[in-house]
Amino acid sequence: MLQSSKIVVNLGVINLKHKTMKKLLLLSGMLFACVAMQAQTIVFQENFDTYTAGDKIAVVNTNFTTWSAAPGGSEDGTISTEQAASPSNSLKIIKDNDVVFPIANFTSGEYVLEFDLYIPSTGTGAYFNVLHNFAGSSSEWALECYFYANGTGYLIVGGATADQITFTYPSDQFFHVYIKADLTDDEAIFEVNNTQVHTWPFHYTPTETTGLTQLGGVDFYGASPTGTSPTCYIDNFKLRMDDAAVNESNNSFKIYPNPATTLLTVTGNDIQKIEVYNIVGQKIYTGTDNTINTETFAPGTYFVKVTTSKGVLTKKAVIK
Repeated sequence: MLQSSKIVVNLGVINLKHKTMKKLLLLSGMLFACVAMQAQTIVFQENFDTYTAGDKIAVVNTNFTTWSAAPGGSEDGTISTEQAASPSNSLKIIKDNDVVFPIANFTSGEYVLEFDLYIPSTGTGAYFNVLHNFAGSSSEWALECYFYANGTGYLIVGGATADQITFTYPSDQFFHVYIKADLTDDEAIFEVNNTQVHTWPFHYTPTETTGLTQLGGVDFYGASPTGTSPTCYIDNFKLRMDDAAVNESNNSFKIYPNPATTLLTVTGNDIQKIEVYNIVGQKIYTGTDNTINTETFAPGTYFVKVTTSKGVLTKKAVIK
């Protein structure tokens, strides 16, 4: 779903629905990579290769949904073998598709959203956005990104216009898109094809410099800046978290044991509310009891959100 409301095409204006990523250096590079891997957690990743061409992504992987919560319908994206950065499949987005990957409204820590994107020069371009909050008509957008089919594009954030934050990309081949959201320090970085495009306070919205410092999802919507036949292919989608940053920001409360099996205990000062979310943003616990029965939780990664008088903090927990 778009936040911005007008897109120029030829001689007319289309009113869209409101909606306004050398040998000498080899050893040091490997060491750096090992350290980086230890400091980061893959929250979610998908290369779409375990599915069959024609599958609808929100049907075969319920970590995805559509804007109107209608998996399998016209908003749902399709698994395709037409283009792929990984061995065989990608997610194809065309006109009227509106595929959302919800995130559990993170408010602290550092997170990276990244994926490979293919935009054919024979189409009219592509579009995606990142959300502060995914809540239907009450959603709040964090950024909007438009791609022309000719290898150029632009970012809309903080009230910028289409000619202010521009970039280039290689059409007819996969390129990397990278978005870093540092929620603790309220900083954002946007890169296209391994080139930094822009930095800004993450609480900005596309049209304003005020908004939530919160990460709520990413939306692949079938739109483009110049026409009505958008087409793109998404592969190697990933959400990862900087554990070191999260742990530093959350040293005011503790959770144990971690990993947990039957019980998870939360300790700290001035805890007013405890919430537990799964990786797709579904709230599975809310209350004030600092001992949480996890026997019914499916094994996986969860996020414990603690509200205090000083704000809201989030920490990762693993249930076995």
